Amino acid sequence: MPASYYDRGWLLQPVAWRDAPGRQLVLEPAAIMCAIAGGPVLDVGCGVGHLGELLDEMRIPYRLGLDTSPVAVSLAQHSVPAVVSHWAQTRRYLAHLHYRTVALLEVLEHVVDDLGLLAAIPAGRSVVASVPSIASLGHVRWFGAWAEVKARYGALVRIVEVTERKAGESRWWIWRGVRA
Repeated sequence: MPASYYDRGWLLQPVAWRDAPGRQLVLEPAAIMCAIAGGPVLDVGCGVGHLGELLDEMRIPYRLGLDTSPVAVSLAQHSVPAVVSHWAQTRRYLAHLHYRTVALLEVLEHVVDDLGLLAAIPAGRSVVASVPSIASLGHVRWFGAWAEVKARYGALVRIVEVTERKAGESRWWIWRGVRA
């Protein structure tokens, strides 16, 4: 997906995100799961750094954020200074950076090789992820039920906790597990 898709629109607006519905839907449950899993956290698909800010408030160590969008990376560096790099380095960081948990919030549905991305996470590391039920521009896949999510990712990650959130007709599954 070209970075320009995310360099437009509401995703990058400097709005009061702390009051936005997305905070309650995905960010807060994911941050709590990251706290349970433990830090430091590698945030793959960090966007403008909202998870990093929330983890900082919770005093959970945040190691690094990665994103495809240069605009998002630039904005994230203002909220989570000196911890954001470009997505192209993801596999290198997965293999060599010291972290305990990998966060993949609203990422796996965008990545063609999502299974390869998960497989690159070393065994024993915690994974916190979210996926929506939304068929949308930029999504290479979408899920209609939790059973589909578990069937796709359950062989790579031993899932120990899942939370389902709904907004209108859309659902999000936020889950935590350990890379098998």
